[in-house]
Amino acid sequence: MLKVKLTEPQAGAIQCRDWSEEPIMRRLLRDGALVRMALVFQWIDQQTLAAEVNDASNAEDEHAEQLRREGALDCARLAARSARVLANLYGKILRA
Repeated sequence: MLKVKLTEPQAGAIQCRDWSEEPIMRRLLRDGALVRMALVFQWIDQQTLAAEVNDASNAEDEHAEQLRREGALDCARLAARSARVLANLYGKILRA
């Protein structure tokens, strides 16, 4: 078992995102892997989970760009923050 301690923004980004397209994260959340500000997962899932979080970070970044173009600057700022938080989580998962 691997365990990654989460910051409050990281836990919030995980909880607020729709993970229906990411099977590992979806399974982990369903099985209660988010406990006491930590994400607990099997080493065998590490690379795939990291890739899912990286993809989510990239998607949030694209969403922020779209919101900026539409003039929704407050929402764009939140999406960009989520992208940064998930990018940091990606690194933590790889180092676990």
